[in-house]
Amino acid sequence: MKCALLIICLLCIVPGAFIQAQEKKELSYYAFDSAWNPTTNVAEAAYLMQLTRESDTAFICRYYTANNAMLRQEAYADAALSIPNGRFCWYDANGNLDSTGIFEQGKKDLNWYYYNDSLKTTISFYYNMGQLQETRDYVHNIFTDSIGNQTNLKEKDSIARLQYKADSASGKLLQKEAMYKGDISNWTKYISKNMETPKRLMNLKEDGLYGINVTFTIDKKGHTTDIYLMHSCELSADNEVCRVIAESPVWQPATKNGATVFFRQRQWLYFQVSK
Repeated sequence: MKCALLIICLLCIVPGAFIQAQEKKELSYYAFDSAWNPTTNVAEAAYLMQLTRESDTAFICRYYTANNAMLRQEAYADAALSIPNGRFCWYDANGNLDSTGIFEQGKKDLNWYYYNDSLKTTISFYYNMGQLQETRDYVHNIFTDSIGNQTNLKEKDSIARLQYKADSASGKLLQKEAMYKGDISNWTKYISKNMETPKRLMNLKEDGLYGINVTFTIDKKGHTTDIYLMHSCELSADNEVCRVIAESPVWQPATKNGATVFFRQRQWLYFQVSK
């Protein structure tokens, strides 16, 4: 029997960024040989590109090794794929996210993250429409502001954590996580009921568990947005995970001091192939 399994791993609150269009999506596929030349011989293709037209101003390209994980994701504002606009992702040979960030009309914007092999952040940059505002170097423990001043990163974050705890203890800070129909078990049921093991994955892979680490934002209206992968598996499996997340019914939004806020969720989803 071939089935899909679910594991919920991590929840955390972060600012949201790129909002996906709600119009009907159009998918196109392109095949390339080992030298990245276009080919019509899909069976012998070394690489594949999936182009998703989400709207007249949103085009998503995902590049894959033919039978394995994603290489990169790109987002553009035009059909010519010339104006970077949205989430970009780059992956290592094992399908782990190497780095990711947002472009706004060709300019780097908001947070850009770089990861090690364990998917832990090594360095991050924060931009405001192309202008670097701050750098957080977690390896060397250095915080750098927009004019180059450097301070101890752990000490800076420690001060922020102490203030957070003080505000929480005094009742100044009231937070509530986003929730799906009141209980995490209902989210598990939704995934189990709606996620199907793709035939392509079953034909390509041997018996075993195949995991995808997906992260997404729940916006202030409870919609799932900015969906991308921390760990990629294979084109059809990745698509199925993104589809189920994108088609999710509305969540109860997260709140902070009574106001709705963006909420970032990250989790592992597993396909089990058994022949």
